[in-house]
Amino acid sequence: MFDSTIQWIAVVGFVIIGALFVAEVRRWRSLDRVIGRRQKWIRICLIVLIEGLFALMVAGPWVTTRREPVTALVYWSVCVILALAVMILAVVDLRCVMRGYASLTREMFSDLRGGDQQNQ
Repeated sequence: MFDSTIQWIAVVGFVIIGALFVAEVRRWRSLDRVIGRRQKWIRICLIVLIEGLFALMVAGPWVTTRREPVTALVYWSVCVILALAVMILAVVDLRCVMRGYASLTREMFSDLRGGDQQNQ
């Protein structure tokens, strides 16, 4: 019972993340100035890694019930490595967003200062 529930959650998550990825790619066209090439690649890697984690959730019960400790160890090691990679990439993406926000704010204030100097 518990294994099938986790697998259904994984399948639903897999579909939702795929739909969010399609929506994200469509939105990139309008935000080309805000989102740089590096940040796009980071987000693509995040989506792929998260999809991989959902795939591992689906395969988990089959892999871990074979009673082979080495297989289970490799499975859980891959899960942990993927989860850590997702967290690291999320922090890197957050830093890119903050850097972009700071540069847009600086640009906006410099435009405001330039407008004040022209009015005097």
